[in-house]
Amino acid sequence: MIVISCFFFVSNLLALLIKNLRHLNNYSAFILLNTMSQIFDYPLEFSLKMDLGQSYLVGKASCKDTTYTINIQGGRKGIVLPKELMKSDGEVIASFFTNSEKEIILTAKVSEGMDWIEIYDDFLIWSLANDIPTSLIIDISR
Repeated sequence: MIVISCFFFVSNLLALLIKNLRHLNNYSAFILLNTMSQIFDYPLEFSLKMDLGQSYLVGKASCKDTTYTINIQGGRKGIVLPKELMKSDGEVIASFFTNSEKEIILTAKVSEGMDWIEIYDDFLIWSLANDIPTSLIIDISR
């Protein structure tokens, strides 16, 4: 009985929302839809806290008030981002800034994953193994 009541409540609430969306002006509807879909704008700027494993780097990447687990390892070149960070399929440019203030740039195809930021590239892991990155900027390749 409780499940049926909840279903009717949610369906009535949804119908009311749809009915009232027609009465919103374009600006209000734009704000409502954008807050429901995309939170982050490019370029994405992360501060990193990374540790070196046997053949990988793992740690935390913080952007605004959100923290993601990040993994960098060798393999076929590519970047996997959580859904809320995806802007479009294609290529992105990832710029890593290290402890010694070096910038290492990777251009790679991006795909959607679950909740981790995953970066795969043999040269990148070799370059970062002795000079841990402290920040990362991801932007759309133009």
